[in-house]
Amino acid sequence: MKIPPFQIENYIQKIAAAKIAGCLIFGPESSLVNFRFDIVAKKIVPDLSDPFLVSHLSKERMAEDKAILADEFFSLSMLGGRKLILIKDCDVACGMALKLLFEDNNFAQKSKNFPVDAQRDNNFPVDAQRDNNFILIQAGDLDKSSLLRKLAEENPHFAAIACYEDDERVIKKFIADELSKRKIKFDAQTTLMLFEKFGKNRQLILSELEKILIFLGEEKNLTAEIVEKLTASEAEISANEFVMNFAAQKFDAALFAAEKLLRDGFEAITLLRFLSNYLQKIYQARMEMDFAFVDFETAIKNQRLFFKTEIEFRKNLKNLSRQFLIKILRDLEELEIKIKSGNMPPKLLFVGFVTSLTRRLDR
Repeated sequence: MKIPPFQIENYIQKIAAAKIAGCLIFGPESSLVNFRFDIVAKKIVPDLSDPFLVSHLSKERMAEDKAILADEFFSLSMLGGRKLILIKDCDVACGMALKLLFEDNNFAQKSKNFPVDAQRDNNFPVDAQRDNNFILIQAGDLDKSSLLRKLAEENPHFAAIACYEDDERVIKKFIADELSKRKIKFDAQTTLMLFEKFGKNRQLILSELEKILIFLGEEKNLTAEIVEKLTASEAEISANEFVMNFAAQKFDAALFAAEKLLRDGFEAITLLRFLSNYLQKIYQARMEMDFAFVDFETAIKNQRLFFKTEIEFRKNLKNLSRQFLIKILRDLEELEIKIKSGNMPPKLLFVGFVTSLTRRLDR
């Protein structure tokens, strides 16, 4: 049974009560596959360390014995309760084992989750019913011809959930929902910063939110400044210092920061892009002011800056001319081409570029 993309989140929240015997979670977006696999597993059995309720099947075991999946599914837990059968890194053997299980057309009905009228069906008397065990399968990207995918999508008692890359809107909503669940006060700027810091990996986002929650304590008011303070690495802080010094035309200080970053393993091309992205925002704001007659405050707001950056951005926007920005941005484009050509060491090229500006200022 294929679960439509727009229904997946709600379906997963109620999956423990769904009239299904298992679920296949697959797709090219491995971080999302892992995240949903963990969520579904805990919906079925909250304590995944329980040896009586959680069973792990490897592809090697299924290759040796195709019937082992059916044996596990129809087995009873020693202490009673619903068993969870976990299968990861599936291959052809998993598809064959599932096919063998599905050959019993009534496999899913042997459960209390599927009430049986004893008068209507004498094959499954009421006293023989049991809690429905649950098969949870994790797989990578499966094409439409995959046996495993076809079996899961076509069987009405098995769910198939495909995981593809989330767009920015979905992840921002996910972040906002998780913050709201934890009763944390936040604004759109905070959500944006968390998204830019942690990307689309939901497991990473949740892990970092737990750390932030501990830091907040009872206050539970999360701002962009706090996120920056808690998540900025030493390299990011130094890179920001380099960019701010460069934009302020303090090229000696910028050169010192750049050399330190490069010595510590920071890539020249990454540092170049940090700088280029920031200067492009200033250039865009300058163009809006000069040609679209946008006022100073609106031009800044349109760049969607973090609070900490905005203070320096205001100074830079006032002090840097359009001509200077055009010249520097063109120079940076040429520098990136030279770095990508591989003819000279990137670090040498980058340091040489900043050094040339220092000398130019001294004249």
